[in-house]
Amino acid sequence: MTFSFDPDAVEENTFELIAPGEYESAIEEVEIKTSKAGNEMLVVAVRVYTGETERVVWDYIVNPSSLWKLKAICKCCDLEFTGDFDEQLLIGKRMRVRVKIRKGTDGWADKNEIGRYLPLAPVSAGTGTHQATKEGDVPF
Repeated sequence: MTFSFDPDAVEENTFELIAPGEYESAIEEVEIKTSKAGNEMLVVAVRVYTGETERVVWDYIVNPSSLWKLKAICKCCDLEFTGDFDEQLLIGKRMRVRVKIRKGTDGWADKNEIGRYLPLAPVSAGTGTHQATKEGDVPF
């Protein structure tokens, strides 16, 4: 089997990064996978609402090195942080996230990543954060 394509039909990627800051978000998808090092991990698709657009930022919660992220998510969503966890409970959960930019290396482009998970809370004007007005609203 071969992968066939028209090289003349390729368009340039115009993908722009989300500016660093805090934004409202919702978890869309969670999947259990194995990291390159052989550790169990959660691959989390987080939809980030910037006020102008929305994008999915992928996060990787590796056991045990980044379980602090899962603990923060559980705290934000009032879920128990125990030794056994049903990852599907995260789907649809809303919270704020702190987005940052990770500089690309070895020819890879810069990318967004989630730096922190924070509870939904009213924010004051001028903080650079975005907030929905009621449950279910998108923040723009």
